[in-house]
Amino acid sequence: MPAKLLPYLLLCGLVFSTDLNADDALYDEVIDSLQEWRQSFSTLRIVYEVRNIDQDYDGPFDLNAPPAADHVVWRCDFAWSEEGKIRARQERFMDRVRTRESIYGSDGTTNYEAHFNIEKDASPRLRELTLRREWMPSPGMKFGIPPLMGLWSNHSTQWLFEAFDQHGAEFLGFHEENRRFPAFLSRTTRYEFDREYSYLTRSRLPGPDSSNPDGLLFYVDEFRILEQGLPFPWSGRLLMGPEYKTRWQVFIAEPNVSVPKEFFAPPQPEEGTIVIDRIRGTQFVVGEEQPTTPAAIAAAARVEQHQEAGEPVVAVVPASTLARWSLGLACVGTMLLIVTLWFRWRDHKSSPPSKPR
Repeated sequence: MPAKLLPYLLLCGLVFSTDLNADDALYDEVIDSLQEWRQSFSTLRIVYEVRNIDQDYDGPFDLNAPPAADHVVWRCDFAWSEEGKIRARQERFMDRVRTRESIYGSDGTTNYEAHFNIEKDASPRLRELTLRREWMPSPGMKFGIPPLMGLWSNHSTQWLFEAFDQHGAEFLGFHEENRRFPAFLSRTTRYEFDREYSYLTRSRLPGPDSSNPDGLLFYVDEFRILEQGLPFPWSGRLLMGPEYKTRWQVFIAEPNVSVPKEFFAPPQPEEGTIVIDRIRGTQFVVGEEQPTTPAAIAAAARVEQHQEAGEPVVAVVPASTLARWSLGLACVGTMLLIVTLWFRWRDHKSSPPSKPR
């Protein structure tokens, strides 16, 4: 190697090493900031709404009143505890009338989802309660919690800095020359952060190698500083394809709010509630006999498949009723067989004997 090239090679190596060190330092700075932000609260409650992107958020917010907007509006009251407890109450409104209500959550040991019927007097009545050991994001939460979509995973229940530590991230560069918006790629997802707001996520988009480049697009349009001095994502957009274009807006954000332990417990079933207990492998209707038969377990699995596919459950017949029907049909079939054999025996006895040839 010519001696005169050695200084240039050393300089290139120094620059390359300096860039790597700078990238590592920035990565550590982002991770440390996100972790410090998360560790500033032990509980968190958020109330937000999701509506069509063309609908404005005008007028005062009243948690006990329907949204001041026509068409479809989703409202969610979400609570989280660092003890591993979660509760999300979702309501669907159509033209300012509540048409659906569900609660998804975990008390730390039991995961559950509850679906309510809306009665004529607008009060909710618990129709169906499913209990599980493992956390399974329901169809109603498959997109996650919009204000936290760039910070917390509904599927793994991990915070972003934990996911980065587990899977790593590659620095992609800055969105602007002022170095305010660094971007990183983790697996197949591109994250852009905002340095002015504790490096909270500004956008979450499919990466260049994503199998679905036109998939879910998440943006934060506004951050707010809460009374505790904590920055928080306040409004933004959630887009997917030409059909799904929504806006989300936070109305209540309360870090370190006092939440009683009972708040995270599954709702109490009432008479007539269908309980699908995946932990014990049973299904029953409150107020009726509680069977533990294989038929009940299979029925519970079928109902859960409908729910996970987002399909309505048309009807659920209690296993005790099915057992009674099966026994009754078996008895009727036996009686018919006996009567048929008796008539054939009687006809045979009454017919004259045939003459010998």
